Amino acid sequence: QRIVVSQKASRRAAAFENLLAETLDLFVGSLRAGQGLLQAIESSSYEQPEPMRSELRRIVGQVTMGVSITDALESLTTRFDSRDVDLLAAAIAVNRETGGNLTEVLERLAKTVRQRREIRAEAKSLTAAPRATSYILVILPFVITGYSVAVSPIYQDQLLHSPIGRLLLIGAIIWGICHGLHGLWV
Repeated sequence: QRIVVSQKASRRAAAFENLLAETLDLFVGSLRAGQGLLQAIESSSYEQPEPMRSELRRIVGQVTMGVSITDALESLTTRFDSRDVDLLAAAIAVNRETGGNLTEVLERLAKTVRQRREIRAEAKSLTAAPRATSYILVILPFVITGYSVAVSPIYQDQLLHSPIGRLLLIGAIIWGICHGLHGLWV
């Protein structure tokens, strides 16, 4: 059950990150139209799919209840372990403290988020072949053993009933798993 919850949380975080640059663009458009930051967040929430919609509405709700916008964004960083969300919260907090052109800051942040997303996608595509090879190497000893045992009873007898055969079988399985896991980590 923990695995399922963890996978759902990972998918939700990934979906949130994929929507972040476009959401920042909406913030910028709203700010240019004369809205304040909270109004920009609220109006953007109507145009976003989940999970962005509910997170933006949560921020608006927290600020409406008296929480500062900086603290509301800080709580967002605890819900999503994302460098991009951290950058957003920090940019708005610094802008609140020092002033300046928030529209320009958010435009630059949107560009940065897009670049980081492209780099992550490229890294994932570059590591796809080694990951596939690792999966194959983990499965290969089991497939070869199963085939050998099914094809020839002599192999079955030598592999499963002699001490050397068992040792070779165990060694091959351990090697395959270690090599496969090494390929996943690298």
